[in-house]
Amino acid sequence: MTVTQYLDEYRGPVAAGLRVPGFGADALSGRRWCSPGQSPSIGPDGSVFPCLPFTRTPFLMGRMPKDTLEQAFHSKVVQDLRRKCQERIDEIEECSSCVWKHFCRAGCPGIAYHQHGSVTAKDCFCELRKRLYTDLFLGGQDNGDRRPE
Repeated sequence: MTVTQYLDEYRGPVAAGLRVPGFGADALSGRRWCSPGQSPSIGPDGSVFPCLPFTRTPFLMGRMPKDTLEQAFHSKVVQDLRRKCQERIDEIEECSSCVWKHFCRAGCPGIAYHQHGSVTAKDCFCELRKRLYTDLFLGGQDNGDRRPE
């Protein structure tokens, strides 16, 4: 069964059509599914941000037309953010020991930033992803990573 088929048939807490960061084809692709700057958000004043969740002043990559998109994509802001996002699974204590860390990569750093004020935090979908991964890859058998409820 493919991930897409599984999600289509899943009858758990996920509503139809919900995109859970770090689950689905992105998680199985073998590459980082979230790379800041991959889906830039451009404001009406020409401000360029890495993505919609990172539309805050600290993440300003450039301002059009003064800066080109290429300049924005290579800015120090986005390079630093990409590095932090790549390293975060080893910096977040709970994630560093999780068996699923290379699938979800601590979730969406933008969502984590909005929830916790830091990209070095996991997002709100962590427990959901653990259940989905366990159901899909281990047939519902607990992988020893779950904490007692």
